[in-house]
Amino acid sequence: MEVNYIDKDGCVATATQTITVETVSTPQVTGNTASEEYLYPSVPSSYQLQAQGSGGELKWFTDAAATVAYGTGASIVPAETQVSEHDYYVYEQNSIGCKSDTVRVLWIVTPCVAPEQPVVSEASHCANEPIQTLTATVGDSGLLLEWFDVSRTKLLKEGTSFTPDRTAMQTGNNFYYVQSREIIARAR
Repeated sequence: MEVNYIDKDGCVATATQTITVETVSTPQVTGNTASEEYLYPSVPSSYQLQAQGSGGELKWFTDAAATVAYGTGASIVPAETQVSEHDYYVYEQNSIGCKSDTVRVLWIVTPCVAPEQPVVSEASHCANEPIQTLTATVGDSGLLLEWFDVSRTKLLKEGTSFTPDRTAMQTGNNFYYVQSREIIARAR
């Protein structure tokens, strides 16, 4: 920038000043997507919202005006686990104080609705006869069926059918459990 000063006698004095305009790139939200959705109460406590800058400091906020500081750095752990949509905001600030535009990151926690209960076929088995395959159905095709042992801790198979292992069967009643399960987390 050049500034000219003219005094009362018409003499001109010129001064030159260089002005550097600094720009800071808007942070890019990284990870799966800009929005993540989890079913309550299965929100992972270690999940992090992440952003990538161009070398400055990333600053996180819980309000659009960027006045309520939440943290700094490339990632934060969201505090909210209650069912709702929660907004976080991040911008990058360089070493001389210039700030980028603010980016909104949406954190969604939705209620967990119990999936539909499977309908199971009853089966009986006589010694020395072929073992019958157990079957289960569920109306919602988006659900996964999981078969468990009597303790309900050992996953035996996923799918609509299960054939028990003859060597694991005992005389009398043998119990197997099947449950339907939704996907716990999904990117949006």
